[in-house]
Amino acid sequence: MIRKIYHNFEEIIGSIFLVAICVVAAIQVSCRYLLAHPFSWTEELATYLFVYLTFIGASLALKKNEHFAVEIFKDRLSGKINRIVRISIVIFVFMATVVIFVFGCRMAIRGWRVHTPALEIPSTVPYAAVPLGGLLMMIRSLELFIRELKNCSGKE
Repeated sequence: MIRKIYHNFEEIIGSIFLVAICVVAAIQVSCRYLLAHPFSWTEELATYLFVYLTFIGASLALKKNEHFAVEIFKDRLSGKINRIVRISIVIFVFMATVVIFVFGCRMAIRGWRVHTPALEIPSTVPYAAVPLGGLLMMIRSLELFIRELKNCSGKE
């Protein structure tokens, strides 16, 4: 059960956030047009949920190895060089996710004393999407690195 949740974490959390965005948007539209009194917090909450969804989606794309890539060079390289390039790219991606995580943590910590305009919550809450996404992408890039090593060790 835990393994299944871990394997599908981005899909589960992303689905929850997507449904939440739809519900919040429906509340906003209903209150605006039916009651002529829109809530001030719905737009802000939908925006923050969308930011979280974006970072979770980036982790999902990394997990499935579906990020943008320039295939023309990879396909023209010989076997050994191709493997070295693939592993180097995964290492670079991992280092980039570490940077995202570290700077995201710094940004989230700095936002603790500042509150959002409508929800009046610490800015740390929406800013935490950055280190969370970075952490998820670090985990998924490590998994990708292990897969690449296994693929390379079996082929020489």
